Amino acid sequence: MFHHRRPIFIHRPQPTRLSVARTGSRLGLLLALASIIAGCLSGLTIRDARGTPENIISGTTPALASYLSGAQDQAIVVLVHGVGLHCPKYGLDRKSGWLNDDTAAGLKLTALGDVGDPEFISDADNRVGGVVDPKSGLYLTRREFAFQRANKTQARVLVAEVTWSGLTAWIKNNQLAYDLSDPVPEGKPPTVACPAITEATNPFPRQTLNKVIKENTLDLSLSDAVLYVGTYGAKIERGMAEVLCRLTSKQTYDATQICDWNSADPRQLNSRFIFMTHSIGSRIVYDTLLDLSGTASRGGASAFSHAYRATAHPATDRIVENTKAIYMFANQLPLLGLANVPVTLRSDDGPVPVLEAMVLSDAESTNAKAAASIDPSRCGANPIACFANLRTHSAGAQAATIGPLDIVAFSDPNDLLTYGIPPWYVRDVGTLNLHITNVTMQNATHWLGLFEMPTSAHGNYMLKDSPAWRLVACGARDGSIACDKT
Repeated sequence: MFHHRRPIFIHRPQPTRLSVARTGSRLGLLLALASIIAGCLSGLTIRDARGTPENIISGTTPALASYLSGAQDQAIVVLVHGVGLHCPKYGLDRKSGWLNDDTAAGLKLTALGDVGDPEFISDADNRVGGVVDPKSGLYLTRREFAFQRANKTQARVLVAEVTWSGLTAWIKNNQLAYDLSDPVPEGKPPTVACPAITEATNPFPRQTLNKVIKENTLDLSLSDAVLYVGTYGAKIERGMAEVLCRLTSKQTYDATQICDWNSADPRQLNSRFIFMTHSIGSRIVYDTLLDLSGTASRGGASAFSHAYRATAHPATDRIVENTKAIYMFANQLPLLGLANVPVTLRSDDGPVPVLEAMVLSDAESTNAKAAASIDPSRCGANPIACFANLRTHSAGAQAATIGPLDIVAFSDPNDLLTYGIPPWYVRDVGTLNLHITNVTMQNATHWLGLFEMPTSAHGNYMLKDSPAWRLVACGARDGSIACDKT
């Protein structure tokens, strides 16, 4: 289902409405003239994050099928988008979504029904006199699949798509639309997650490529990261918690209700969890689950009350314990970690030494006292290690049987908003069962050896013909996609 494609020129539509179609006739002419000498798309470079430039370690990671096959009854795949405007079904639309029909078939997933209607979840923080703000909220969209194991039995796979764009779209519309040169069209169907931005009133001309970078990459995308690392991030965490609660609940809720974690379904919590995140989406997942366990890794006060955490954490700890893999497309953790550098850090400390503070002895790992080795104030700099530690701690005496936490971080070196995982993220992790693989790729054509369109570099990881899906489907062995080595 997934094929190698190395064309001389590709026009790739964006997965969101942040299209670069309006980049102007001058750039279009340049691209047309350059097409005959444009650089071809290259393959993947797959390396273990423990390696250094002086000591490269080839990457190895399991295929998605290994996680699905091992599920007792059900696996839950959670899709979380990143910065920018995203309409509901960005991940599950049967033609254009991340897991569209073709991609799902390539992953050997058989649909058990159509995509469900997006469920609107109102912004619980923003109610005046009991009246919900109708233009602020999230969406939860679901679709069920089956995966056939080698022994002919089936595992059910629930794919849940989280759309949190509706919590920030209206802010960008209100406060940054004046800087846009062109209006942004309304999504189809119109939703609060991808509204029309009509007040584009910037009167000053911008050069075409500068306009793409300033308006699409900064005004409409990086602005989400700024909102998240500030005080508004608590709202996004609370929204993510609400979605996870509904996803694992025995009950159903209407748009304005608050989910009760006491209604969690043990069958759902016993599922195997796989997260597929884009951009800042991974940080939202780590921070929300760590915060619910009592570690406010985003910095500052917790987004949740003590009473809420006390009710939620028995369930969310099970989610963490049963998480097998996190695929991070367009990883931003090193950049976002700068918001949590402790004031006590010295210039001669090197990168934030969170991991040295977390080295665990075999005895600590065995008797589940691992959490005592953590300096919570440093989890914001490296949420992966803290997440892996929480997973080991939650498993308790069963820690040795839950297997490794596999992190696969995809990045394009020409993506302005993406970073690889540096080796100090996995330095001296002691007995934490954590494995991180860096995958670098080229998402769009290189023009004249001068540039790659930044919006395409950031947005094209999950296109249906992306080699990233081939790696997810096949896994990697010794630095190559495993299917290619047989």
